[in-house]
Amino acid sequence: LKRDEQERRQITACLDKCLDALRQERQVMIFVHSRKATYTSACNLMELARSEGKIDLFQPSKVETWAKKALERSANKELREIFEAGFGCHHAGMLRADRSLCEKLFRNG
Repeated sequence: LKRDEQERRQITACLDKCLDALRQERQVMIFVHSRKATYTSACNLMELARSEGKIDLFQPSKVETWAKKALERSANKELREIFEAGFGCHHAGMLRADRSLCEKLFRNG
């Protein structure tokens, strides 16, 4: 298979697994091979979920005020962008404050 086709199939399979978990009101954590791939994978999943009309399954029913304020203070533009759709990312290249925020948000559902 060509690389683009292989990546498309991987993202589609990943989205299917995510949707299965979300329908059971579970959270999902996806591990990828590089720091750059954390954001890229989240964006690819968001785009596919939007195109299939499933993005609402990712969006939390309620976002605490403290979380909104913490994200507004974050210098991580990518994190702010994907959070609005119910996604997050976490890798060693992020500031410790942003990693801690992602961990806390995931822990709190």
